Formats: sequence, structure tokens, C-alpha cells
Amino acid sequence: MIISCSKGEWKFGEDKSPIKIFAESNPSAAIANVYLTDPKTRKRTPEYLGNAQIMIEAGNVTNECGLSPRQLLEQRNELFKQLKDAASALDYAQSIISLNSHRKIILRALESTREVLANIKSREVLANIKRRET
Repeated sequence: MIISCSKGEWKFGEDKSPIKIFAESNPSAAIANVYLTDPKTRKRTPEYLGNAQIMIEAGNVTNECGLSPRQLLEQRNELFKQLKDAASALDYAQSIISLNSHRKIILRALESTREVLANIKSREVLANIKRRET
């Protein structure tokens, strides 16, 4: 399902609270106003600015690819599962093929697949570490 949202690059307005989020295609209309200060203390907090940045990123990602960040995560998880299945199939193929030339081809494909899986996993680990640090 394609998500429809305000077209054009999403940006911040003037750096004051509330900060206006707008689409470049219609800068006079606010998509949202995000308060950058804690309502109790009236002090600016990094979390409130972070919330605004996440909103802008979500809008820009949706405009770039037609999918919401949630849909991209689901798609990524499905592709990761399919890649793991491919690695298992290549493992099995390597174990039953006797011709050395064919084994080398499968081994190269298997190594590439494992490398991609390892890169995905290392990014997940880094993202989890960053989440725990904040």
C-alpha cells in the first residue's frame, strides 16, 4: 500500500518553539508544529528536537520511496529472511555437489550471502547499542 503525504522535501521552519515542519512544495502550510521545550520546565530538550527530526525523516523517506518507515522495516525483515533461506540452500547445495568447479561457484555465492547477512546483523547490533545509550 502506497502512503500519501505532503509532497516535496520536509524541512524545519525557524528555530524557535514550536518549530514548524513544512513541505518545500507548500512552505506556508505547516504539516506540524513541534514544541522543543518541556511543558513543565519550559527548557529545551534534545528529545523534543529529535522527535521533530524523526517526523521529517519519516516524511522524506515516504516521499522518496512511497513506503512508510514501518513498511520499509517489514520489507527489510522479509528480505533478510529470504537471504537466510538462500544461504541455507547454498550450504546444502555445496554439501551434495561433487564437481569441484560447481562447488567453487556455490561457495562464492554462499560467502557473498553470508557477508551480506553479517553486515545486516552488525548494523542491527550498532542500532541497538545506540538505542540503549540514549
